[in-house]
Amino acid sequence: MCSVDAYGLLNDYIRRPSRWSDIDRNLHMLDQRFDEWNVKWAAVTTTVQIYNVLTISELFEYLRTAGFARIQKAPQLVPLLYPGYLSIQTLPASAKRLARQRLQAVMDRLDAAHEPELGALTGSIRSTLAFMAAADTTSELRDFFAFCASSDRAFGDSWREAAPELARHLDASKDTCEVTGIRRLFDLFGE
Repeated sequence: MCSVDAYGLLNDYIRRPSRWSDIDRNLHMLDQRFDEWNVKWAAVTTTVQIYNVLTISELFEYLRTAGFARIQKAPQLVPLLYPGYLSIQTLPASAKRLARQRLQAVMDRLDAAHEPELGALTGSIRSTLAFMAAADTTSELRDFFAFCASSDRAFGDSWREAAPELARHLDASKDTCEVTGIRRLFDLFGE
């Protein structure tokens, strides 16, 4: 199981100090040397979290089009449980809707492929969608913003640059957050 959490820059942000170019090169090397290295099976597993759920379809697309002969062409999804502030249950409703639409489109494409290996992965998508819908923990956004601010200061990068669509959704939900008392957090951490 190759643990890859996103495509490109976002993976580099989530999995510091990894570099996407290294991951891409290593996956291709693994795919080419299956027999030499006596590998029987390989797949990507992805921990789905607040940072990557809106763009997880990019990783699906990468695996589908990268030309792998032996590596499974879709990731196995595993929802992140802890820490709660990085969980997909923390997303505002608008972001959850978009994530659901995108994951449903991926699931429909996998079902349409009529490949047993890919069709079996729709179960991990269904489980991810059920997990996301099971709770609303937007109250944990305070900890999310504090974590991002601290992490970005320590590493000299920006979650907003790595996940711009997520940033737009959180910014767009400011009015909703005001109702729940989170508006002050956007003023402190989100601007």
